[in-house]
Amino acid sequence: MNYKALSLVVSAALTLAACSSDPATTPADGGPASVNGCTTFADETASGGAIAWDFNVTPKCVKVKVGQAVTWTGDFSFHPLAPFNGDTPNPITTGSGGTSKVTFPTAGTFGFHCLTHPAMQGAVQVVP
Repeated sequence: MNYKALSLVVSAALTLAACSSDPATTPADGGPASVNGCTTFADETASGGAIAWDFNVTPKCVKVKVGQAVTWTGDFSFHPLAPFNGDTPNPITTGSGGTSKVTFPTAGTFGFHCLTHPAMQGAVQVVP
């Protein structure tokens, strides 16, 4: 492979890596921003959110109202929960035991992930 071709391959790879690490991207159609792959959210505004915290994060993307809480239920020793991407300050904290309950005092979209398994991620959209 010649240097020019190698340079193009490296440049393309760096461009793709830069785009994929963007924590919040706005689609070209002007739709909602994406945080950790979430563009649509399960509406939990009637009662607050509940997330099963295991390899199949369910639901991955949740919508609640300001002042409501989201409860993650799972094994935090094996799947440590942490804030990841989205708006700041992010109120999501590392869970302990079998549940982690976080109340959201402000509107925004707050991402989260597992420190051990980066593919375990999602977001909480908080609306007024």
